[in-house]
Amino acid sequence: MTAYHVEYGQMRHIGRFTAETPELPFGQMVVVESNRGVELGRVVAPAPDDSTSTHPKILRAATEQDLTRASELEATRNSRFDACRKIFEDGVWPIEPIDVEPLLDGERAVLYYFGPHQLDVSGLIGLLRQSCGVLFVFEPVGNDVSDDEPVDDHSDADHGCGSCSSDGSCGSNGGGCGSSEGGHGGCSTCAVSDLVAKRRRTAGPAV
Repeated sequence: MTAYHVEYGQMRHIGRFTAETPELPFGQMVVVESNRGVELGRVVAPAPDDSTSTHPKILRAATEQDLTRASELEATRNSRFDACRKIFEDGVWPIEPIDVEPLLDGERAVLYYFGPHQLDVSGLIGLLRQSCGVLFVFEPVGNDVSDDEPVDDHSDADHGCGSCSSDGSCGSNGGGCGSSEGGHGGCSTCAVSDLVAKRRRTAGPAV
């Protein structure tokens, strides 16, 4: 087994994955089985050998069929987000949905939200599955929001690392978070900012 650091997800997570395929090059698109489900990732660096630990796996190098499938699922993103938002508007959940990211298996999707990080979502999962036809994995973004704080406080999500370029990306030349160790990770705050900005550009007004 060979280990790699792989970037995956809208929030640019970096995880350690193992593969039976040696010498995957930097930038290689791969299909991984993360703790969220089966999804696309990108190899960013080899990882030290650690045969004593169990890590999630790289299932294969991404094929043209995988990339086409990902593109087809991406086309469902806005409609699924709108369906999720309607459920939250009709209820009293302490969540502000930010985006939906379909995973490659087509059976799961990630729901990004502002709100409490420790949240019992068992009552929501069935409603969302009935409405959207997929099993949602809930992923909070930004700082934790307690019961007595407003859910729409986006102060941390709007600033990034302080060295981002005008388009919102991390400035590796200017010492921004793109110049983090190994040149790969980026900062989660910038990922939140990018995610929120993208959703604000594409989402219409609430119905």
